[in-house]
Amino acid sequence: MSLANIDPFTQFLRTKNDFDRLIGPSLRAVSTSEQQGILTPAVDVSVTEESVRLEIDLPGIAKKDIEVQVEDRQLRVSAERTAADQPEASVYQRRERRTGVYRRTFTLPENVDSENLTARYRNGVLTLDLPKIPEAQPRTIRVQ
Repeated sequence: MSLANIDPFTQFLRTKNDFDRLIGPSLRAVSTSEQQGILTPAVDVSVTEESVRLEIDLPGIAKKDIEVQVEDRQLRVSAERTAADQPEASVYQRRERRTGVYRRTFTLPENVDSENLTARYRNGVLTLDLPKIPEAQPRTIRVQ
C-alpha cells in the first residue's frame, strides 16, 4: 500500500483557478470600474402601484456634491467623496473609508414619470421617488 501525499491547499487553489476562469470575465468588469476610481453605491429599489423608490447609500458625501440626471430613460446618479484634510504632521496607521467618484445608472421603465422625480438626501441616503404614469383606463361613452 502506498501513501498519497495530498495537499488540500493545492487542491483549493486548483478549484479556485477553475472557478476564476469560469466566472472571471463578468467579475473583472466590476473590479475594472473600481480600479478606475469609480465606486458603485448600494441601492434598494422598491415598487408600489403608484411609484418606484430608489434608496442609494452615499455615506460621507455633502449634498452639494451629488448630481442626479435624467436623459431619455436613463437615470444617472453621481457623487464624489474626497479625502478629509489631514494635518501635515500626521500619518495614517489605517485608512478604510473609501474616497472617489460614486456612479450608478438605471434604465427607467416606460411607465415612470421622470419629469416629476423628487430627490432628498438625509443621513447618507439619497432617496429618489419616481411616480408612475397612470394607465389609461377604458371609459364608457354614453351615446345620446
